[in-house]
Amino acid sequence: MNRYFKISILGLLLILVLRCGVYGEPIPRNPLDWLDEMESEVLGEPTKGGIFDRLTQFELGLTGRTTDASLVERLTFLETLLYSNRPYDICLAYRLQALEWVLYRETLNGPLLTRLEKIETFLYNQRNLYYKYK
Repeated sequence: MNRYFKISILGLLLILVLRCGVYGEPIPRNPLDWLDEMESEVLGEPTKGGIFDRLTQFELGLTGRTTDASLVERLTFLETLLYSNRPYDICLAYRLQALEWVLYRETLNGPLLTRLEKIETFLYNQRNLYYKYK
């Protein structure tokens, strides 16, 4: 009985240790790769040019304005806008998925801009995008 008790305690400790993650500071991301990922998700492929010019164009296309914040703060804001739901706001990716579901009863794959163009063509029989990034 004593041996069974020790083995079960050891098993519970192992399960507890394996289930718990190690939490610490997030790994710093390369801003260029970070912007490439977001541009690929929205536009289909990363654009060419310097990082600040690309970020300014990307920011203007998504929000209609630019900020004077640091590079990482601007990238974090855009990533939050695209992918993170907040109590007072829903991210762009979920909004687009919800719109696709209402219209098609399915969600599509591909860049967000292409999917938005398909929705505009479906609703208006033409593209009305003001996003002049391509």
